[in-house]
Amino acid sequence: MLASDKAASLAETRHDNFIRRQVIQADSGSHNIHDGIDSSHLMEMHLIKRHAVGFAVQIFMSVATATVYFLLSPVKEPTEQLLARTNPGFFDVLIALAGGIAGIVGQTRKDKSNNIIPGVAIATALMPPLCTCGYAIANGNLRMLLGAFYLFTINAYFIYIASDLMLVLLRTPRVRAMTFTEWKRLRKKMYRNTLLVLLPILAIAIGWNR
Repeated sequence: MLASDKAASLAETRHDNFIRRQVIQADSGSHNIHDGIDSSHLMEMHLIKRHAVGFAVQIFMSVATATVYFLLSPVKEPTEQLLARTNPGFFDVLIALAGGIAGIVGQTRKDKSNNIIPGVAIATALMPPLCTCGYAIANGNLRMLLGAFYLFTINAYFIYIASDLMLVLLRTPRVRAMTFTEWKRLRKKMYRNTLLVLLPILAIAIGWNR
């Protein structure tokens, strides 16, 4: 497994370097700064699309594997651990933030030979709700499926937020420096998306207090 992981990582690095070389070659043929910005944006969009597709494939494979397992499993009654993944709360947000911080700290260490920290973050925050989704699909429980997938959405989003904030605090070099207008627009989107993700939790909390 270690050799295959290294080979996959090397292939990914080579592919990213190939894209960067194409961008540099495109930039070298022009002295217009806007062309350089457009090329950098093109590279960013390529990487975003590539990793989004990979993330979606991993989600599908995880849910499909869990679904097949629970279809074959004689256990049909939901356990306490499965039910706990269907009612997200603010405590789950804190767990996701902690997982994101731990994951990005592990990825930014100079010693990349140990991937235990990111693995723990994934195991504690992302896989349990996906496995619960598989159980819900196998047993035809739509309500459980929606609750578990919402928990997964919360965890994935706040792992991303925590990672992004940590990269800013660690002053990690950026591929391209953002303008003030771009940063302002990005900050507004972050506030809006965070509110949208938390809105169901806020609605549930208000309903409980009435």
